[in-house]
Amino acid sequence: MPSEPAPAWLLATSQPLLRELVPVAEAMLAQNAFRPVFIPATPQMRAVCQETAPAGAQVLDPPWPSEPQPGRLAAGLDRRLPLPLLAWRWSRRRLGASLAWARERVRLDPPAAVLAGCDRILAGLPFLGAAKAAGRPILLAPYALSGDDWQRRRQSPFHRLDQGPHRSLKTRLAQQHPDQVCQTPAGPLFFYPPATLLALRSLGLLPARPWLLGGSLADRVAVAGEEDRERLLALGLAEDRVVVTGQPSLDLLLAAGRDRHRLRDLLVTRHGLDSRRPLAIWAVPPMDWMEFDDEASYWRALRSWAQALGGLELNLLWSLHPKSESPLYRELAEQTGGRLLTEPMAEALPAADLLVAAGSSTLRWAAMLGIPALDTLFYRQRGEGFADYPGVEFVAEPAQAARAALSLLTDPGLHRSRAQAQRQRGARLCALDGQACPRIVDLARQLAG
Repeated sequence: MPSEPAPAWLLATSQPLLRELVPVAEAMLAQNAFRPVFIPATPQMRAVCQETAPAGAQVLDPPWPSEPQPGRLAAGLDRRLPLPLLAWRWSRRRLGASLAWARERVRLDPPAAVLAGCDRILAGLPFLGAAKAAGRPILLAPYALSGDDWQRRRQSPFHRLDQGPHRSLKTRLAQQHPDQVCQTPAGPLFFYPPATLLALRSLGLLPARPWLLGGSLADRVAVAGEEDRERLLALGLAEDRVVVTGQPSLDLLLAAGRDRHRLRDLLVTRHGLDSRRPLAIWAVPPMDWMEFDDEASYWRALRSWAQALGGLELNLLWSLHPKSESPLYRELAEQTGGRLLTEPMAEALPAADLLVAAGSSTLRWAAMLGIPALDTLFYRQRGEGFADYPGVEFVAEPAQAARAALSLLTDPGLHRSRAQAQRQRGARLCALDGQACPRIVDLARQLAG
């Protein structure tokens, strides 16, 4: 009888990443290449992994220390322990428990390879650190490349070197670990808050170059296309560490787009749409506390954009972010002429005539499919991130978005030219040929030896 394949860890730190890892696990099983073992890096991911892992895959159950009790924190404050020390103790306890568990798993059933989406996410570092210390190869699967690491930290006083509390501690840490600090338009920023940095350092888990994806623990970084590869090389990643594979979730775009008319008829029937009208999909921006002071401000902004788009003679489907809760959006969508999309975006977008988004990675998807798009300035502190996409029009106000959408959907010549520009731009974004999973499995095999 053939021997059982060696295990491969699939480190699940988020639902979007899990959508990339599940088809890879299915390919591992189909090829009998590895025994896929999902490791949920947070308590929230445990149930999601159990629901979505393919038959034949294993889902492990790491320990997560309970949150510190308010009474114990209060006792620490009463003893006048400094806040960084309290935060350090908690971070070290939580990370240390995961690290001890991961080391034992590596000893009992060592993985032939580890697949993750990032080598910098705090929740995943204990598992990656244990695997790396045991000489297990780490492969970063194709995933959304973040271009705004500094923007998401700029308003946090704990990340800012020149502002906020504990500046003397920050200054010492910046001198000791210069690669932990990035000089940004907002000033010098730490990737991790000081207490977290100290906890990671004490456990031997501090990434050497956290501002660079793949710059610390990864042996290889798989990317969707040539453009992502060139971007990482320009940031300083070694050429032999970046491999173009395509992206598993984007292969769904290819499969869905092969029968666009059938897909469109399905959406029309399922959502009660008017088959005579054009179809637009809105990637609804989620709440971002960095942008809005309160939820009321967010909902006012969302309503203004929804009313502008919903006032046009089109079918408008709302595609919610994984973090957004659909019951909170359903009433507003119905009031403004929209419908909530129940299918994953990748399974519906090929049928659309127009995509509306706000700096979302789905704008890249639209380019790959040749679908004209609008990039809206919903988040005021973000710029024109898709200015070099000739098929994506940047709009700053709801009324401007309505005018742009109306022009695109009523002028066939304009729509065709934008669609062609999108296809030309999208050719460099992804190796869209349905072979991403086999390539990733083959790469994992090479690394595993």
